[in-house]
Amino acid sequence: MRTPEWTLFYVADHTPVPTQIVLQEHISGYYNSLEQCQAKGAGMLRLQASSLPAEKAFACGEQCQVNEQQQLQCKSQVVGAVYDAL
Repeated sequence: MRTPEWTLFYVADHTPVPTQIVLQEHISGYYNSLEQCQAKGAGMLRLQASSLPAEKAFACGEQCQVNEQQQLQCKSQVVGAVYDAL
């Protein structure tokens, strides 16, 4: 079984909205592509009818793992969506 490449971190449902999005407690799903991750984040934001901009609402992390210090580390992060998901 292949490990999903992208992890969705979603914070628009938190009050106050945290400034650090990429934390274990914000994980909302795992996806094989960045596009799937961004589409899910944008869809969740739309369903919530939030006025929060996407770049503050969610992020997608690539190949995220917990290190020896129990810190979550991602190879790269993409904040929000670069396009309007359908």
